[in-house]
Amino acid sequence: MLKLHGFAVSNYYNMVKMAMLEKGLEFEEVTVYPSNDPEFLRISPMGKVPVLETQEGTISESQAILEYLEETRPEPALYPLDSFERAKARELLRVLELYLELPARRLHAEAFFGGTVSDETKKEVLPVLKKGVKAFVALAQLDPYLIDGELGYVDIAALMYLPLVAD
Repeated sequence: MLKLHGFAVSNYYNMVKMAMLEKGLEFEEVTVYPSNDPEFLRISPMGKVPVLETQEGTISESQAILEYLEETRPEPALYPLDSFERAKARELLRVLELYLELPARRLHAEAFFGGTVSDETKKEVLPVLKKGVKAFVALAQLDPYLIDGELGYVDIAALMYLPLVAD
């Protein structure tokens, strides 16, 4: 049986979990937190979650896990079947990750945890987010899903990332 290692506050963990649920997969959840413990580093070299444990071994990094799930459990497909549309989905995923979620993460201390973020950091992040939002709007179809009219990985990622960008 597949085992998904991680914790519910992690967007990356939740994205993989949602994909597994959408594919109707049976799996066990194993609550673990990021760690530099040598034992955990054997299954997650960067010490991060999620980690998917399979019969063949473990896979870390959410994108690698999602690709594995799509290749080994192709139904229901969460990437478009058409190769151009699949590439557009991956393009939009990268925009969400690199130009929205990742820069917004630099502001989380203040937005969610009562900390402070320097004005310099805010000035660095804001133009990246604005450009990322423009790119997202240019690429997304919103009809009713973001790519090809079907629920897919892009929609799952957007569900996890966009609320954190909006705050």
